[in-house]
Amino acid sequence: MHNFYENKGTVESSKLFEVLNMMPKGALHHIHTTAAIPIDEYLAITYDPVVYFNERDDMFKVFPGKITPLDGYVSCVEMRNWYKTPEEYDAILKDTILLTAAQTEGFESHDIWKHFQHKFTKVNDLSKYHKFFRRMLTSTIQSCLKQNIYVVELRHISGMLFDDERKPIDFIDELAIIQSVLDEARKQVPHFELKLCLTGLKIVGETHVAKIIKHIRVGKEVYPDLIIGFDMVNEEDYTPEISKFVPQILSAQLDKNCA
Repeated sequence: MHNFYENKGTVESSKLFEVLNMMPKGALHHIHTTAAIPIDEYLAITYDPVVYFNERDDMFKVFPGKITPLDGYVSCVEMRNWYKTPEEYDAILKDTILLTAAQTEGFESHDIWKHFQHKFTKVNDLSKYHKFFRRMLTSTIQSCLKQNIYVVELRHISGMLFDDERKPIDFIDELAIIQSVLDEARKQVPHFELKLCLTGLKIVGETHVAKIIKHIRVGKEVYPDLIIGFDMVNEEDYTPEISKFVPQILSAQLDKNCA
């Protein structure tokens, strides 16, 4: 078994990787909305004055418009001025967002999972603000097109986007954003396909899963070609087993009024 961090640079600098990177791919069947975003896009978004960070809570927040920032949150634009160069602060944020070798060394799987899970919580606000969500999804698709990937299956936890007043965005409006980004990509590559596999969080429980199942049913009525399936996430050994949700999922298949 080879260590990912130790071999990543060697692999990416190889001629084989260069060739594979240029080759057309059949499809990318499993990436997540938040995790697939290029790190450079995350860093670029922190240059927006509405992005704040709380070093005590280790958390990003978005405060658009006239919304007053919560105590302890400082604009990333302001914090960047505290360093010798913008690049110095960017390097710190990069290690904050990514899971690095130093953050995994010496830890067992469960401890790494706990640290890894917090990475998503940390950037959650950035990826759920509707303007940034559109921007990030566009960046993800462009990254795929650059690698000649023309079919992408995206895991997406629905119902979490918010608007300029931090009010929840309706699920159908959320799908409209995704469809519009797809339409723009198809102007560039007409045969590009993006499919959504809506995802439930096992750790949140049955009420959350019911909401996602309902989203699938409602979403397929309006955008029948966009949603293709359902998935569940979270660490397998320390969250409820999928078997706990089987009756709920099966009843949703049989009963249109379920969820």
